[in-house]
Parts: sequence; structure tokens; C-alpha cells
Amino acid sequence: MRDAGAAGDGNSGGLPTVVDGAKARSLVHGSVKGKKIAYIPMTLQFELTKLWGEQFRAIFGTLGAEYSQEDAKNDVDAQIRMIDSRIDDGVDMLIIQNPDVGVLSQQVRRAQEKGIYVISVNVQGNQSSDAYVGADYTAMAKDLAGRMADDCTAAGKKKVAVVSGFATDSNSIDADKGWLPVFAARGLQVVSEQQSNYDSTKANQIATAVLQQHPDLCGFAVIFDVTSLGVAKAIESAGAQSKVGVYNLDASSVWCDALADGRVTVGAAYNASGIAVAAAYAAQELFLVGNPPGSRRVMGYVPHVLVDKKNYTTAPGACYGAK
Repeated sequence: MRDAGAAGDGNSGGLPTVVDGAKARSLVHGSVKGKKIAYIPMTLQFELTKLWGEQFRAIFGTLGAEYSQEDAKNDVDAQIRMIDSRIDDGVDMLIIQNPDVGVLSQQVRRAQEKGIYVISVNVQGNQSSDAYVGADYTAMAKDLAGRMADDCTAAGKKKVAVVSGFATDSNSIDADKGWLPVFAARGLQVVSEQQSNYDSTKANQIATAVLQQHPDLCGFAVIFDVTSLGVAKAIESAGAQSKVGVYNLDASSVWCDALADGRVTVGAAYNASGIAVAAAYAAQELFLVGNPPGSRRVMGYVPHVLVDKKNYTTAPGACYGAK
């Protein structure tokens, strides 16, 4: 268990009331140096999760921590095994991405009980971690649905379809809270709500079937760029590229290439890089202040902006990741 007052005055933790820059730097570096930090997202195959890993490695390496990361490749059972193994190893901190609101609850509780901090990135769980940093999916979906409604109204169409993630992940749940009320208020008919499990091939299959059943569809509301590209491919195969839109949450460099080619329509770009930076800051604060794991829980959101062909090259947060 960590000493809550080790780095600061009395039992307050953190920096002393009066401190010079050199001393402050020494305290921050000293609180993180040698700490074992493990990053275990759902997969490292996405541009987003890969970007976070690169930033974590750079930031924690500079601070002298022992950083490691593992790729569960979207296998929930594998991710659970990896996290359990790191808990048994006695790491100092876990950085995780929840595939489901409840699936990692036991791991979060067990880690905190063993004195291990837990930070969740971009996908929340029911069991609160010590810190959560991510995008506001309800706000993004609300804004995206408003733009979609404007475009559908202008086109004289009313049918839309939703392609979500696992259905029970927080992103899918929160997105539904954002776009479904907007669709209802604007008189749009949701003809399909299906889960892709964040798999491009499955998203393609879903979209193909929906287009066959509803050739007068206005557009798809989709979570994440990888799934939107599967949907876009189905639209292209159906010869409906100029008739059916793809509106999605996220805007990586791969998605921006698709936007330039006219395969997708509008995206909600959020500060993907900022999520890793904020998570790394939260990690430094947890170590510096030294409160026991599970005793103080915080969360925060990064900003977002809607991007299309007019602004995607200059919008903050858009087109992240290596080409």
C-alpha cells in the first residue's frame, strides 16, 4: 500500500506548498521511476490503441517506469487472462480498455485490493477505476445525428441504420443515448440496430443486408472508423456511394483517406492523442499523491469536432495515426 503523504506535506500528498522547479521535477520522476505499468487494451490493431501505446511508451520511458503492453486481439478471454497475470505479477498500475461495462469489474476490484492503480481509457466499466479518460460518446453521437438529420431532410429521406460495437460496451450504450433521441425528434426512422463487435467484415455484412432491405436508406450511424470502412465497402458494392451516407465516431488517418475518396461522409473527431496524454498525467498524479488504489476515482472527457471534406485537413484531432 502506498504512503499518501510521501511526496507532499503531512498527509495531503502531491507537491509541498512551496517548491522549486528542480525539486518538483525530482518528486514527479521519483514517484514514477521503477514503477511497473502495463497497458492491456482490447487490441493493439486499431490506429487508436496503437497510438496510445506509442505515447505511453515514450512518456513512461522518459519518467523511468517499466512499461509493457499486450495485444488481446479483441479476444475478451485473452484480455482477462493477461490482466489477471499482471495482477498476480504485482504491477503498480494497469491501463485498460473495457470491452463490456461489466466484464472487467472483478479484475478492477482485485487489482485495487492488491494495491494496484487502474486507469480506463475511452471505454468505461461499471466498476470505477482510479481514473477514466475518454471521448464523450453521448455528446458526439448527438452532434453527429443532428448533422445526419440535416442531410437526410435535405435529401428527402427518413430511413437510417445504426451499426454499434458490442452493444454492452459503454461506447455503444452512450452513443445510443445521443443519436436515438435526435433521430426520433427529427422524424427519422431507425430501420436497423445491429452490433459489429468492431469487426469490419461483420459491419460489411450488416450493411449489405440492410441496403438490400432498404434501398431508400439515407445513411448509417456507425461507431469507430474500422467499422465505418466495412459499411462504406458495402455501399460501394451496392452502387449507392453517392446516395447513402456514412456518419461515424472517430477519424483516423485511414478514415480521412476514405473521406477524401468519398467513401464516408462525416466523422466526429476527438482528441485521440489527448486521451493518452491525459491518462499518462493521471498516472503521474496517482503515483505522486499516493492515495490508496480505489480510494479516489476521477474521470474526464476530451473535446471533439465534426469533420467532413471541408475541414478534415485542419480540424484538431482528425486524421491521427501513421499513413
